[in-house]
Order: sequence, then C-alpha cells, then structure tokens
Amino acid sequence: SSYYVVPEGIRKIGYYAFFNSGLRYIRLNEGLEEIGEGAFSHCRLRKVIIPDTVKLIESNAFGGNKIHTLKLGTSVEKIGDSAFSSNNITKLELNDSLTYIGGHAFAWNDIKGTLIFPKSLKCIGPNAFTSKKVSKIILWDGVRVLGSLFGSEEFKEAYDEYGAGTYI
Repeated sequence: SSYYVVPEGIRKIGYYAFFNSGLRYIRLNEGLEEIGEGAFSHCRLRKVIIPDTVKLIESNAFGGNKIHTLKLGTSVEKIGDSAFSSNNITKLELNDSLTYIGGHAFAWNDIKGTLIFPKSLKCIGPNAFTSKKVSKIILWDGVRVLGSLFGSEEFKEAYDEYGAGTYI
C-alpha cells in the first residue's frame, strides 16, 4: 500500500523500516519519540508532519524522497546526518527545542527566504544546508558551525568572526 498510519503506542520506528517501499503518504501519531536511521528513505513521500512527541530523527530518516512540505514537531532536539537530504523542501521552520543539525541534514533542497535558527541550537554539521536561495539567515551566539553552509565557506568564516546576527 502507498499509505500507512503508524499505530498508536509505537515509540520508535526502526532502522530502514520502510526503506524504498514506494510509500507515498505516512501518518505519524503522537507518542512517537524516535524515527530510526533510513526509516523512510527513498520512498515517494511528499508531505511529512512530525508529531510534537518526536525528539530524535536519525540519519537519512527521510532522505531521497519528494518532500515539499515539512512540519517539525515542537520537541525535536536532534536531526541526524542527511535526515532530509535530496528532497523538494522550499520552506523550513526550525523548532525551539532543536540542539543539533547533522551534516547534510537539509542538503540538496531548494530552501528559500529567511532561515531562523533557534536559540537552543548548539551545533550545525558540515553542509547541513546547501541551498543558495536562502536570502536571510538569523543565527545566535554559541553555535558550533562545523564546515561550509549554503554552498560556501564564507558564511562559516563570517559567523566565526562576527558571531550572532542576521546575515543577508
């Protein structure tokens, strides 16, 4: 089937549970806390709504889909490497609980407009974002930027030198 509802009571979706399954629609229920590595990678998902109870999205969990609409729940703390890479995401709102964004987490998407990083964020992995269509970035003090972002080293160099602020 191309539609699946995760049953209530499920707390974790295991590694590669739906990998390359052709799944087009998924409903994730409240109570879910973790989405395992590769769980929904290389399906055909277009819209993903992460419940407010999810705290961890592991590496490549949703990589290689066709996601254009993504809503992150309010409790997501960690987004693993390549978690949402190679999709069609154009708009992204990051939640206030987020502390870690892994390398290539949102790479190869066409995110546009303003990207506001939450004050809770502590670390952004290398190439977490590669879109050159982001027009404005708001980033607070105390974030470790571990490599190039937005397709160049210039942003990291500017942040390392000037710290928190709005970058255009």
